[in-house]
Amino acid sequence: MPDPIESNLLINLHHEIHETFADQVGTMYFDGTTLRIDLAVMRVEQPTSPPTGERHVVCRLFLSPRCAADLINQLNKLSAQLAKVGFFKTEPSATPQSN
Repeated sequence: MPDPIESNLLINLHHEIHETFADQVGTMYFDGTTLRIDLAVMRVEQPTSPPTGERHVVCRLFLSPRCAADLINQLNKLSAQLAKVGFFKTEPSATPQSN
């Protein structure tokens, strides 16, 4: 749940920050203090079957546990919105059956 004080703070945009395109989520690792996420892009050499090429890490994020939890919550909301408009189908969660 967002902190009420933080939600009232203005966002200061820094236009000197470069945008990065990624088409894959690479490695994700949590060491107990930070969540590390590598974002990657695939570079295909020649159109062959199967395609050959390389994956390049283009961005590495390190998130505090609080930021990681916020990211997970926001992605869950986005996932629900995308499922609602039919972007993808969600599978019903398996619930344990009691005897």
